[in-house]
Amino acid sequence: MINGDTLTMVACALGAVALIVAVWGYFSLRQRIDFPAERGRSINNNQITADLANLKREFAMLSETVHRFRAQSLAGISENMAEKEQAIKLALSQDLHKELEAATDEFDKALSAIVGKLDQKQEELASRIDNFSSTTPPPQAIEAGAISNPIIESKIASLVSALVIDRFLASLEDMSDKRKCLMASLESVQDTVTFGKLAVAYPSINSWLILKELADRGVVSDIAGWALIAGAELTASKGRAFYSTAEELYQAARLSFSTANTNSAGVANREGLYVIASGLARLLAQGDRAALSDMLKQEAASHLRILIESKPTTMALPAVQLAEFYLNEERFDCASILFRQVIDLATQVFPESIYNGDSAGRLWHGLALALSNLADKTGTERELFAFLGTDTIAFLDKALSAKMPLSDADKQALQLCLLRLCERDRDEDRALAVAKNLLDDGVRLAVDSENKERFNFIATEILAAVDELHLSRKANGMPMLKRLIGIFMAVNNHNKAASAGAKLVDASLDLYGDASLETVVPINILADVYKAMGRYDLAEECYRQILEIQYKVYPSEHEEMVDVLLNLAQVCKLQKDVGEAEIFLESAVEMCQSVFDKSAAEDGERSADELPVEIQGRKKALMARAEALKGQLSHA
Repeated sequence: MINGDTLTMVACALGAVALIVAVWGYFSLRQRIDFPAERGRSINNNQITADLANLKREFAMLSETVHRFRAQSLAGISENMAEKEQAIKLALSQDLHKELEAATDEFDKALSAIVGKLDQKQEELASRIDNFSSTTPPPQAIEAGAISNPIIESKIASLVSALVIDRFLASLEDMSDKRKCLMASLESVQDTVTFGKLAVAYPSINSWLILKELADRGVVSDIAGWALIAGAELTASKGRAFYSTAEELYQAARLSFSTANTNSAGVANREGLYVIASGLARLLAQGDRAALSDMLKQEAASHLRILIESKPTTMALPAVQLAEFYLNEERFDCASILFRQVIDLATQVFPESIYNGDSAGRLWHGLALALSNLADKTGTERELFAFLGTDTIAFLDKALSAKMPLSDADKQALQLCLLRLCERDRDEDRALAVAKNLLDDGVRLAVDSENKERFNFIATEILAAVDELHLSRKANGMPMLKRLIGIFMAVNNHNKAASAGAKLVDASLDLYGDASLETVVPINILADVYKAMGRYDLAEECYRQILEIQYKVYPSEHEEMVDVLLNLAQVCKLQKDVGEAEIFLESAVEMCQSVFDKSAAEDGERSADELPVEIQGRKKALMARAEALKGQLSHA
């Protein structure tokens, strides 16, 4: 029998033989394919390394290509922009050159005509001088008994001097140099009255100084006195630095009124003297000269007492005529000052008839016209109303409440000026009241295109005043903003409506935050404005913002959210985004059914069809709107 050791040895021998056979088979296979293990691993690593190197080279080449393409694109864009910029500059330069050539030609023609006329007049004058200075008169003059007249020769000499001065003045550019030359030429020019007339007709700081100089030399008139009063008022409105100049102009006006018409009873001049005494009293009181101011007040009271006793038939007629002249010449500030001075004086002399009658109507109409044109002319330059005193608001307020027989345009002009003054004096409550009255009257009058254009202008002025007073950021200004939006939409001024709507939304967000239903209505109003403008993208943003606020406020779905979803679907359809519109429409329908089914469940056993009539009506309206929108989308 074979024991265990024998079996073990046999097994070991068989295993050794199997191992030898396996090793021999492996090496034979390797030799047959000629690919040892170490070489295989080395080739595999080298292949991976080569592939990585290729990838890096390709990535580098691709990056270089991208950079080169980007550089070429940017260079092409820059070159294109440079070419367009050059073309635009060239076109603008050509247009400007053409306009400049046309303007230069016109100027040359005008200048040639002026120089020709001056040369012609100078030649005529020179020939006349030669004729008069000739020592041997012609036979015709001898026969007629004509002889040389020294007076005529002196006048001709003065005219020659005036002509030289005029041509020299025309060559000056600085206004102060012109004024100095005018002052120096008063001695040499014989016709100084003409200087005064020109200074009255063209009021400015230089012309008022000329009038003062003429008054000091005895060339005076009532008209010049009233012109000096207007100059003193305008000069004093510039501040304390100009008080001394204003006082000098008042004193020159006093000299004009005191000297002119000395042979008359003096009643006509007391009107101007009263105005001067009152104006100087106010001026000196502001300049800390109270004692002299009190004396001037007593002087003004004395002049007023005499005027009340005499009851003149016409009140300051020269001032009214000068104011009307200034009105025609578009000197609205001077005209408004003179009309106001005469009205103030007439109020004290004829208190019972200042708001009625033809004379009063003439004054109030002139003042309204001057203030209206001044308001239209100044535009954003609201500081030009500084010459109107702080008592002007009460003055105009009293006049408007007196129900004078003025036209609607005159009343509107006074109210618009009152709005500007409230803006200047930072009177918010009064400004809102005036704005309301202006809009009420405007709605009544806006029946044709011309009045609508004026209504649009007034609404724009009110919006500017609301901004200036910062009422667009306050709760008391929000109702006015809402009304202005409606007015701008009515007159098709969508840009101003959008501006007012944006201010309304900002105010509501500042006051109530972005998690309050108080902001929903302003945003909805702004969305309606954007839809009217055709800016459906901005309207969509508004509706999305409303939906976001409603999700913060309402604990669950609400029927107001259904309306917003329908609005979103509509604006998406208008933007040709049918897919987005269908999503919002589907959400609106599901929410509508859910909301009203929930209402029916909360009412107990009743079904949705048994809800109150009001609720059923709201549901039907929303569903009908959804169906109509669905039909529009199906045909889109």
